[in-house]
Amino acid sequence: MKKTKLNAQKRELVAAWEALKVAQAKPLERGAIAKSVKGSTVRRKMPTLFIPPERDSRAFKSLDSGKGSTALPEAKQYSGNKVIGVAVLHKSCLQPIFNEEAAQEVAKMRR
Repeated sequence: MKKTKLNAQKRELVAAWEALKVAQAKPLERGAIAKSVKGSTVRRKMPTLFIPPERDSRAFKSLDSGKGSTALPEAKQYSGNKVIGVAVLHKSCLQPIFNEEAAQEVAKMRR
């Protein structure tokens, strides 16, 4: 590696760079705050929420019409004898099977 002579401006830049590296080389101590945040004088406040009095939701009561029910419906169960089974064609595509021939066709299909 060939050493070249440094002029005054280059020497000044090299010295400034070395000083900067030395100043920034110190790691932050555990729990220390970064310099930019530490020296900040701006205090951030949460914005206050203003709700006009005419928009107060407590002023309006819900309407009770007396109709409707939230009870669970009865469970539905097939009680006939036409469907002999259910086939899964692809993932969650369910298809009712009504006879043996349809069951054999579904079984022979490529998946």
